[in-house]
Amino acid sequence: MADAGRPELWPSITIKAVQGSFGRAALAPNGISEFLDTEPEFLNEFRSKLGQRRRIQSDADLSFFQENIPEFGEYFQHAPKDVEQSDSVSNIHVLCHLASAFLAKCWKSSVVNEDHVRYFFDELGSYFHSVFGLREHHAFHSDWPFSLIVNANSIEREGKHYRHTPRSDFHLSVDRLVSLLVEVQSEKSEGDRYRMLLQAACVARLGRQLLDDDESNPFIVVALYVKNNGTALRYLVFQPDRLDPNVSYIEDVQDWTQPSQLFGALFDMYNLTSVIQNERRSPGNIRNRIESLDAEV
Repeated sequence: MADAGRPELWPSITIKAVQGSFGRAALAPNGISEFLDTEPEFLNEFRSKLGQRRRIQSDADLSFFQENIPEFGEYFQHAPKDVEQSDSVSNIHVLCHLASAFLAKCWKSSVVNEDHVRYFFDELGSYFHSVFGLREHHAFHSDWPFSLIVNANSIEREGKHYRHTPRSDFHLSVDRLVSLLVEVQSEKSEGDRYRMLLQAACVARLGRQLLDDDESNPFIVVALYVKNNGTALRYLVFQPDRLDPNVSYIEDVQDWTQPSQLFGALFDMYNLTSVIQNERRSPGNIRNRIESLDAEV
């Protein structure tokens, strides 16, 4: 591994493996813990952005969700036909079809498996690509746009560092900075969930270092872990203090077999994609620094 031209960023993307493992036992040594205090204002603002109400065309066919989601009106308000609005949802019927198809698969098999989620996120990624013009749309099981460093803390490999390129079940990045990552349960022990949190913590630290223009508004990574029973654990991962490498997360529990909760999650992801696309900060600089960092790892 070559010497880094930007060594100050290496600690941000380094994972300390515990006895060669990325499991739950590795969270504490990597400074990762659940945030248990009153949520700070920046998190409240972030949640508000995820829940921003959107406009839809008055002729959209929304019968499935109007029948199954009593809270449907909390997400949308009708806009006059053929009138463009900056807060309108494009092609809402695509989202409705996607959610209803996913629910039909879950209800038929009573188990959420990788094929269900693969379909869901492949279609969702294509939708985001068409609506927001995202060039960095990533399909299922694709490599991240940059690598991490693993510090192998074991007797056989003590002091050794390795390059590790994560391959999430799904991820979304803008300017090579990952903002959303998804894992589907593939291990009974849920070891993949803790590996996801370790990876998300690295991105939170990296984003905190690169987007340092607003000390009170840290970069937030959204990480989703979809369990086989249809439960989805959503983590908001962030580094509270830029000078302190410790990372915190807040866990929200969702039941994706229920129409209201699935569509709420889908709606949040739509708004998240809109936020990261519209609030990009120094895009050329961020991309170049990540490319430079990755070349030197």
